[in-house]
Amino acid sequence: MTQSLGHLAATVSLDSNPFKAANGVLKAQIKSTANALRAQEAALKASGGSINNMRAAYATMSQQMRNYNAQLQNAKKAMDDTTRSKQSRAKAATQYNKTSAQIEQLRGRMQALNRDIELQSNKWTQLANRTQHFGNVATNVGSKISGVGRGMSTYLTAPIAAGLTYSAKKLIDFQDQMTKVKNVIRTSGESAAETNAAYKTMTADARKYSDEYGVSQQKIAAGYQDLVKRGYTSKAAIGVMRNELKASVATGDDFNDVIKVASQAMESFGLATDKAGRPIKNAAVMQRRSTKTLNELAYAADATSTDFQSLGVGMSYVGSTAHQAGFSLSETASAMGILSNNGLEADKAGTGLRKVINSLITPTANGQKALASINLSTKDFLTKSGKLKSMSSIFKTLNDHMKGLSGHQKNDIFHALFGTTGQQAGAILTENANRLRELNKEVQNSAKRDYIGD
Repeated sequence: MTQSLGHLAATVSLDSNPFKAANGVLKAQIKSTANALRAQEAALKASGGSINNMRAAYATMSQQMRNYNAQLQNAKKAMDDTTRSKQSRAKAATQYNKTSAQIEQLRGRMQALNRDIELQSNKWTQLANRTQHFGNVATNVGSKISGVGRGMSTYLTAPIAAGLTYSAKKLIDFQDQMTKVKNVIRTSGESAAETNAAYKTMTADARKYSDEYGVSQQKIAAGYQDLVKRGYTSKAAIGVMRNELKASVATGDDFNDVIKVASQAMESFGLATDKAGRPIKNAAVMQRRSTKTLNELAYAADATSTDFQSLGVGMSYVGSTAHQAGFSLSETASAMGILSNNGLEADKAGTGLRKVINSLITPTANGQKALASINLSTKDFLTKSGKLKSMSSIFKTLNDHMKGLSGHQKNDIFHALFGTTGQQAGAILTENANRLRELNKEVQNSAKRDYIGD
C-alpha cells in the first residue's frame, strides 16, 4: 500500500511553485491535487493508517495549501486592480472568499492528520495492541475509557492523553447526534427496520464524508436531522447528502448554510412537495430536484458577489412570492445575484425584489400612471396565456421604453411603480436586464453540467 500511495503522490508535483503559475494552470493544479488527495486519503484509510502513508498525505495537503495561498494572492491582486471592470473585481472577491473558506477547511484536516501522526509516533500502536479495552472505545467509549486509563499513565504523554479525551468527546457528541437523527426518523413514520437501516448507512456515510470533504461527523449528522425534519425520507436524506457537501466545497460556503438555504429554497418553490402540498416521499425525485437546486444556487453564488447565506436570507423574503408569480428558482437566484453585484444584499434585496414582483402583478394607481407615461400597461408583461413573462423580458421592456429619459425622470417612474421599498431593486434589474437573461441561462445550464461536481 505504501507503494500505491507513493504512486498517487507522484501524480502531483510537490516541488512546483504555484505562485509562478498562470491562473488557468493553477486552477487545474488545484483540481488535480484535490483528486490525488482524495484517492490518497481513501488508500490511507484502507491501509490501516501507517505513519509513512499519513506523512505522504500530509505532504500533498501542504502542497494544496500552497496552491490555495497562491490563488488567494491572485484574487487579492485582482480585487485591488482598479483598471479591471466592476464585474471582474466582484468575481475576484467571490473567489477570494471561496478560497479563504477552502483554506480553513484544509487547515482543519491537516491539524487532525497531524494529531494522528503525533499519536502514531508516540507508541499509539503499541498501546492499542496492549490495551484490550481500547479496541471497543469507538462503540462504547463511556464504559471502556476507565480500562484504558491505567495504561495511559505508563505509555502516553499528557498531550496524547488530552488528544484521546478530545477524540472521545467528539465521538460521544457524534453518537448523541446520530441518536437524535434516529429518533427523528422513527417519529416521522418510518418503520423500525427502515430506521435502523438508515441509521447504519448514515453513520457510515458521515464518517466517510467527513474524511472526504473535511466536514465534521457531528455537522453531517446534524444535516441529516435537519433534512428529515424538513420532510425528507431517510433514503432521500442519504441520497442528497453527498451533493450538499459538494456544494459546500464548490462554493466555499458553510455546510450548515448550504443545507438550510437549499432546503428552504426547495420549500419556497414547491420542489419538496407534491401538488397536494404533501412532502415528496420518492427518494429519486428528491435527489434529482435537490441536485438541480444545489447546482443553481451554487453557480448563482459563485458567479456574483453574493453567497449561500445571503441568498438564503433574500430567498426567505421573496421565494414564495416569486414562485406564486411563476418565476423559476434559477431566475430568482440570478436576480438576487445581480442585485448583490450592485450593492443590494440579503434582506434588502429580498424585500426589494418582493415589492417589485407584487407591483408588477397589481400596480397602484400611481404605478399604472407611471407605466402609461411610457406607453405601457401590465398587459405588456403577460404572455398570451395570461402568465407573467420572464423577469428579464419584463425588465428589458421597461428599459426599452425608458430610453432617452433623464435620470430624474427614471427615478420618478421607478418610485411611482415600485414604491420606496422596491425602487432601487427595480432600477438595478431594469438597467441590467440583458445580464439577467445571460446569467439565468448560465444558472440553468449549471445543473446540466453538474457545476458542483466539476
